Amino acid sequence: MALNFRVNFVFALLLVVKVWTLEATSRSLPDASMAERHEQWMALHGRVYKDATEKEMRFEIFKANVENIEAFNSVGTSLISLV
Repeated sequence: MALNFRVNFVFALLLVVKVWTLEATSRSLPDASMAERHEQWMALHGRVYKDATEKEMRFEIFKANVENIEAFNSVGTSLISLV
């Protein structure tokens, strides 16, 4: 009985760790396409980062910049359509 409990406990623990790992490493679909855009931008401009931490920080900056640019551009096009 004690062995069966241990096996079940280890299995449950591994399952929780696996789900947590998948959640932590997966990106939503919009983030995945944004990550692809970032990779393309990096290749175009020859950017290489020293480690994953710096790359993630630069990705967040890139994402914020893209969102700001797209928001600015959408305001400009909506103002043009009003004229």
